[in-house]
Amino acid sequence: MSTTAAKLARALVLVGVWVALWGTLSVANVASGLVAVTVVLLLSPVAVTTGITLRPLAALRYGLLFLWLLVASTYDVTREVLRPRVRLRSGIAAVPLRTDSTVVATVVANTITLTPGTLTVELRTDPTVLYVHALQLRDPARLHAIVARLEDLASAALLQGPSAGRSAT
Repeated sequence: MSTTAAKLARALVLVGVWVALWGTLSVANVASGLVAVTVVLLLSPVAVTTGITLRPLAALRYGLLFLWLLVASTYDVTREVLRPRVRLRSGIAAVPLRTDSTVVATVVANTITLTPGTLTVELRTDPTVLYVHALQLRDPARLHAIVARLEDLASAALLQGPSAGRSAT
């Protein structure tokens, strides 16, 4: 895709988001979206090429797993909060990642943090390790398996060039 086509596609996506946020498809919303997007794109700095290509179907699989984790963990946290007796076994687990991509590690770390009942406490590189606090850490192997699945799907969704996403240090 040429840079002009990519810019046009980005602008159209932003206009679509603008219209979606207003909640009504109308000439006024599309026109104001075009004006707003044009101003933002003209005033924003030139984007740095990251060398990352998003694979839509793989990103959709990642998003579906995230939605499932969101629903399941919300249910678990709600159940724990409503129980008459607290039976929490919280803890922090060191979860090694196989990737050396800071982009993939950051996406996985943010997904963990956005999921109720878990929080990424720290992300270390060389080797890449996530330190994850879990409200219920009864089975650390299950947490490792979930993080590994997130890592696999994020790596599949974010195709990277030879140096994309790697730490500059």
